[in-house]
Amino acid sequence: MYDRSEIERKERVARLAQENLLKAAMPPRMEKDEKEKKQQELRKKLTGEKEEGKHENKKTFHANEVPDFEKAHRQLREHLERKKKNFQPTEPKPFEFQELVHSNKNKTNADHFDIGNEDNRAGKDDNKKDPLEIARRALGTKPKIYPQTTKKTIALSEQRKQEREEKRLQEEHAEKEEEERKARYQKVY
Repeated sequence: MYDRSEIERKERVARLAQENLLKAAMPPRMEKDEKEKKQQELRKKLTGEKEEGKHENKKTFHANEVPDFEKAHRQLREHLERKKKNFQPTEPKPFEFQELVHSNKNKTNADHFDIGNEDNRAGKDDNKKDPLEIARRALGTKPKIYPQTTKKTIALSEQRKQEREEKRLQEEHAEKEEEERKARYQKVY
């Protein structure tokens, strides 16, 4: 009995394998490619072409020659030497602080830089003045150029004005109520 069940199992496995093989199919592109390969093989057999001849003509890999490193190094050295020969370094010149200005031969460069500082040159020195006086003057003067106001800042200032006005009205109302309350309290007693 053991032999018979084993034989039946083998037959059943073979039958299922055949059914699965019949049901199985390759993806469409693979199937198309397989058909084309079979057709090419049939043409080759009919025409008598050799497969080996075609594969020899198709070379997919081409090796490069080994570079001549000594030649490349020599060319690089020559190039750097040519650059060195053509190089002109910057030559520093000594400073001359007392050189005359071309527009007015009586003024020096130092005088030219002091054009805006006539007060200091005339003997007026801010360091000798009272620091509190300098601070008062700085705080008392307004800037000449004011930044432009934006719609946002205008709206914000209007909102703050309204809030202050509302707060003031509430305080006045609270004061009036307090006075009325006190007046009523005094009448009662």
